[in-house]
Amino acid sequence: MTQTDKFKDAANRYKEERAARESRGGNFTKIIYAPLIEGKHKAFRFTGSLLNMREKPTDCKRIFAAMIVGDDGKKKFFIVPDPEENKGFLIHKVVSKILSYTWDPDGINSETGKKGIRVYNYAKTHPAIFNMVLKNGNPSQPYERGWRFSPVILANVIDRSDMEWHREHKKLKVLSKKVSETNGGSLWYEKGFPESLYTTIMEDIVSAFGDWKDYDIVIKKISDNPFYKAFHAVNDVARFGDDKELLGFISKTGMTAEEKEWEGWNFDELYKITPYLKWQKELGDSFRRIDKELKTCFYDELAELVSKEEDGKTAGTTTGSSMPEASDEPEEGEGSPVSEERESKAENESSAPRTRSASSGDAAAASFNVDEILKDAQKFKGAGLLTPEEKGWITGMDGKGYLTWSSAAGELIRDGDNKDHLIPEKVHCNPYTGRVYPAAAPKP
Repeated sequence: MTQTDKFKDAANRYKEERAARESRGGNFTKIIYAPLIEGKHKAFRFTGSLLNMREKPTDCKRIFAAMIVGDDGKKKFFIVPDPEENKGFLIHKVVSKILSYTWDPDGINSETGKKGIRVYNYAKTHPAIFNMVLKNGNPSQPYERGWRFSPVILANVIDRSDMEWHREHKKLKVLSKKVSETNGGSLWYEKGFPESLYTTIMEDIVSAFGDWKDYDIVIKKISDNPFYKAFHAVNDVARFGDDKELLGFISKTGMTAEEKEWEGWNFDELYKITPYLKWQKELGDSFRRIDKELKTCFYDELAELVSKEEDGKTAGTTTGSSMPEASDEPEEGEGSPVSEERESKAENESSAPRTRSASSGDAAAASFNVDEILKDAQKFKGAGLLTPEEKGWITGMDGKGYLTWSSAAGELIRDGDNKDHLIPEKVHCNPYTGRVYPAAAPKP
């Protein structure tokens, strides 16, 4: 081998080694994300099965995640079991205790002027730990979720704008709702995307065109509610046809034989439930602080769970890394996102219909519960007829005591029998009277 050939060979090996370092980092896997960019159309080919068809670890998956400020003042990423199905999970018990409340139907939110507020039990008596759990100790930030976990959807996709990367690495990417520049100058990717976008894709595209592996989907992130728009890349081309660059990326055929062979990310391995040991390491002092103020025993319970975890008694439920890569845990002042996501609050509302957050006013009156509103049988005779999806479209009550609705419920139409009742066209009944419409709300 000549000296020239040796240099060529070394250069090729360096390229392979660099690619390996980019896909792996220490004991963590560096996940490659395909981010959405506000104001820009992007084309993707979704792969794998839907949430309710899931069979493989690379299929679309829902996790429940939160970025929580640890005892060292830096945000950490945590994953927990479904809060609705695992109410006995330790962190859910802690949050439920500290954010417990009574419902005041006559209370007025100081910012919205609407009736119906939560009065939190510990907001005034223990404001420090209350704000720690509710807002990560940052009560002035309206979009801060604190210790409350939100659903996040993970999906393997082909990013049509980066086909060169896909062909070189023979891998898929994970769709991300956002990429931010950190204070340290590096890029930080949000893990996955909100359930509100998944719902839009299901209702507007998959329900009409079937298997999402057969066509590209164009997604545009926008600055206002509903924050995301999704289109069939071929049938809806009139909606974005002036974007000539995008049109050059779109594939009008099914997945090629090459694309079908590209490796997807194993979500079951990469996004496991956070081990109890990490809770103890990162939030042990916070647990002790809660116990001291509220006379609880949460830290002792945590320590016992850590002991059982180390003995293998909880293996398969809490063991394994919940941190896909070290750089996914940005430090305040160094790697934290420069600004909070504007739409976070609205996204969490649309993906969790049982509890809707009102605009932030007093910390003790920050949100309301849909079922609490509808339990007035005299006022809402048709409440029991509403489907869970229809309840999820309710966003609150106006100053006259009438329901307000999300735009996802469709155009507001006056009920023919009661002109004061504005019912969205997608809602099948009048929640006030119980009148059931033949298909959707009647046209005037």
